[in-house]
Amino acid sequence: MTNELTVVNETRIITPDVVSKAEALASNMARYLGMTETVAIATFLKGWELGFKMTVAPEFISIIQGKSTLSPRGHLALLHNSGIFDNGGCFRVKDFVLDNGTYACTVFMKRGDSNVEYECTLTMEDVKKTGLIRSDSGWEKYPANLLRWQTTGFCADIVAPDIGGGMKRAIEFGADITPDGDVIQGSWEELKSKDDGALTLANLQADYDIAEILAANDNKIPNTEDEIKAVLAELEKKSEDGNES
Repeated sequence: MTNELTVVNETRIITPDVVSKAEALASNMARYLGMTETVAIATFLKGWELGFKMTVAPEFISIIQGKSTLSPRGHLALLHNSGIFDNGGCFRVKDFVLDNGTYACTVFMKRGDSNVEYECTLTMEDVKKTGLIRSDSGWEKYPANLLRWQTTGFCADIVAPDIGGGMKRAIEFGADITPDGDVIQGSWEELKSKDDGALTLANLQADYDIAEILAANDNKIPNTEDEIKAVLAELEKKSEDGNES
């Protein structure tokens, strides 16, 4: 597949003609992509809706646990293409090596269209508590790269939740990621459910936006299992209150 990051900056509506094109493309390409035709059609349509060419969409979109997810590189392409960093906007990334030898990353974003800004810092210690780090994974081989992608995504969830069609990133579902932010297909493992007694931040992210999680924890990423449980209880309570109103 091509490595181009071309996306279009326009509103796209899925019409019967677009669906027909996706179906025709899927019938010819699905087996080469290692997908069923149904999954290929969903991938083509979601990518097209976001602004990717249909033939490029599988490079940036993966179906994990039944949900469409974006690769970190695809998400960044959408952010840059959106123009939110123009006209006074800003996107800065700074890497750190801490005294104990672990990595940290700070990302700052400011939108030029609304002046909304946010700064997010993550450390490898934060990531370890999410349950995403596995033996021989990208997190062990190139931690600084993956931490950079993760921090960028978290910051974007606050500054630009409208970019990306509400999709979460594959890295947050346990998919292994290359240093360049692409998904290594078939590399993910199912995350433990909340009933398994191993509640992680990744579990929360599967059900709630990062903005909701931060708001429920005084705008801080929950680090301990107790904090994560408290955030889950708060989010579930708000959900119940909302259903009653």
